[in-house]
Amino acid sequence: MTLGHDGAAELACAQAADAAGSPFHVAVQLRGVDSSIWSLVVLKTSRVRELLLWDSNPTGGAGLRPGVSSRACVRFEFAPGISDPISCIAEAAR
Repeated sequence: MTLGHDGAAELACAQAADAAGSPFHVAVQLRGVDSSIWSLVVLKTSRVRELLLWDSNPTGGAGLRPGVSSRACVRFEFAPGISDPISCIAEAAR
């Protein structure tokens, strides 16, 4: 989903797939101050959830040095209508 795109249909599809335990992935472009940023959430067949974050310039300094980070997620939270509509919850609520 690119910046400015509503994405309601894509988010509804991802949320339904997540609830059903069906594999899916969705990429969301995020607003960066001085770089291009993409967030990719993935539910694998083994019910393993992961967030990948690609940043074209994570240090914010001179010279582009793109970077990718990843984080395991216990669950996803969906919030349509905001700039980062899918959150990775890293540990279970107590």
